[in-house]
Amino acid sequence: MNKFPSELENLWQKLESQSHEFWNIGRTSAELLFLLVKSIKARRILEIGTSNGYSGLWFARALYEVQKEGGDMSQALLITVESHSGRFALAAEHFEGSGLKDFIFQVQGHAPEILAQIPEIQAETFDLIFIDATKMEYLNYFQAVSALLKSGGLLIADNVRSHRQAMANFLGFVEQDSQWDSVTLPVDAGLLILRKKYFTN
Repeated sequence: MNKFPSELENLWQKLESQSHEFWNIGRTSAELLFLLVKSIKARRILEIGTSNGYSGLWFARALYEVQKEGGDMSQALLITVESHSGRFALAAEHFEGSGLKDFIFQVQGHAPEILAQIPEIQAETFDLIFIDATKMEYLNYFQAVSALLKSGGLLIADNVRSHRQAMANFLGFVEQDSQWDSVTLPVDAGLLILRKKYFTN
């Protein structure tokens, strides 16, 4: 893993010490997401479930590094959605002090209802979508955001091992959907990575 600015690394470590309270993804998952964003040279990311901003900071740093490496980042942005007012405010504080705020647009509200009210959220505009929110609502989230993902884009869901029973309807649905390639990785709480297939007539 690359070396990061000490201020950002210190912030990540602070948030990692609070992960039991805010249900953050593990460090291994965070590093994997960081590498995936860089590998596909993502410019537009949608996150459902900001919490205290831990995963959002990893996404924003990846966007920054893609830009630094010469990617076309004229519209680079993480849009992150959080319904809880306290977590929303806490994440805003962390984003402000990270040096990455220019890459982050916060939305307060409950997905999926709030998504239709955000002009920046349109069909097939995202390279990567990450879901890490209320587990029993994953199918609702998925059905609301799948059309927002570009063909070839990645949709990633956390907690597919730790909360498999609560997410059974979602997992059963995507297993039957031929529009997606999929793999489940046994890292931390479990990541399901879906790739939206290209279809030609």
